[in-house]
Amino acid sequence: MGPVTVSVLQNGDFFGPLAKAAEHTLYFSFLVPAGTTDLHYNLRGAQGNPDLFLKKGAYPTFNSFNCVSQGPGTAENCDLLPAIFTPGETWYGVIYGASLYQDVFLNVVANHPACAKQTLTIGLTKNGTLNSVSDCKVPTLRDRLQLVVGSQQTVQFNVSTTNNRALRVWNNQTPSPGIAQYFNAPGGSSLVLFMGPDTYNVDVIDGTGGSGGQSYGITVATVSPNFGSCDTGLAFGGASVTLQLAGTDCAGITAGTKSDRTYVVLGAGQTITVTMSATAFDPHLRLLAGLVTGAGTVLAADDNGGGGTSARIVYTNTGPDNNYTIETSSLVPGATGAYTLTVTLSPTYPLTAPAPTTAIGPP
Repeated sequence: MGPVTVSVLQNGDFFGPLAKAAEHTLYFSFLVPAGTTDLHYNLRGAQGNPDLFLKKGAYPTFNSFNCVSQGPGTAENCDLLPAIFTPGETWYGVIYGASLYQDVFLNVVANHPACAKQTLTIGLTKNGTLNSVSDCKVPTLRDRLQLVVGSQQTVQFNVSTTNNRALRVWNNQTPSPGIAQYFNAPGGSSLVLFMGPDTYNVDVIDGTGGSGGQSYGITVATVSPNFGSCDTGLAFGGASVTLQLAGTDCAGITAGTKSDRTYVVLGAGQTITVTMSATAFDPHLRLLAGLVTGAGTVLAADDNGGGGTSARIVYTNTGPDNNYTIETSSLVPGATGAYTLTVTLSPTYPLTAPAPTTAIGPP
């Protein structure tokens, strides 16, 4: 066996693209910077099944580690709090190929006090300014906010800014903040968001290359869940909302029907369960690839799989993290009325699983 390469990672690095065979072990290390308040390792990629192992002070094995993430696809996460790590110590890691994988990236982010999350409250405006000297700059200049949702809510993020801005919103069921609800400002409103009870992360990200000095205001406003003509919403895992199928809604895929479209993000290996129930009409569900308002590519469809007339779809994403569209419609043309849409995602993040039996060791 020849010498083993150990990659030394820097804060904010995107390490990759990586492509390794099954049972290959790839080693890396990371020195936790002074002042670190929370530490995050995120593994994402196109295909395959790499596993992530971390240990402080020494290389991990299958039987000795501080954090392990062994999901069924390429989405792996280890989120570490100060009770686990100490600034100034070195953490060692292994990416192990449970199967062949390719086009995979590892991102490590150590946040410092300037990256502390600020409180965002429904109904109140949060004003801020991105400051290139004092604000969080990992991996890019941003303000980090946190929104606690105590009950089912339908909201919109209304943003006013002096310059170009990006906004990202995600919870622990969202596989990747990078492809969560995302829109560019200089100002405007997000999609309608269906949020279940949870804590949501919100990043306000510089869109000018890190110059800073840009002011913004964000208001999270409760709105009606009922769509207008061909409007779309975005559902987070854990959401359950009552909607109205109306004659003014977008045309359904089936001729003569009306439909609503709801977007959702699925991680690699993640399973979505969608249920649609109604008493005024016979519901019909479709899951489409990508973000579409037309016919699109139908991945799954159902009429009565949820019991009685309720429709139910269970679908597992076997590819990389991606966007999908839920079409909620009726089986019979011309039908309208109230219905309930429920969305759950499994597994949630970060992922953990029992250690396998084969041993890995230090290089």
